[in-house]
Amino acid sequence: MMEHGYYLVFGGAEVKIYDDLTCSNLVVKIPMKGNQSFPLNLQPGIQIVKRASVGQPAEIWHRRLGHLNMNALIQLQELDMVNGLPELKVNTTVCEGCALGKHSKETK
Repeated sequence: MMEHGYYLVFGGAEVKIYDDLTCSNLVVKIPMKGNQSFPLNLQPGIQIVKRASVGQPAEIWHRRLGHLNMNALIQLQELDMVNGLPELKVNTTVCEGCALGKHSKETK
């Protein structure tokens, strides 16, 4: 599931599956069974359709590669170090996750 862009969060005897890194769009929540597994059973004939990841290729690859900075992402492209990496346009906006990660906690 992770290779298809889903994010799995384990905790509290359940797993929650989100379709984005901000965990704002819950796809499914699965309770843990007695054998410590998380079975996902879909009823036959029911089709589930979710929206595809939207955004510019640079934003998508930035998230896929663990929020790699844009200069490093462009270097990967220029040196042809990643198979399937499309032509990227430099994006100067900072994603929400990176912005939050740069904040510091106030100590009391």
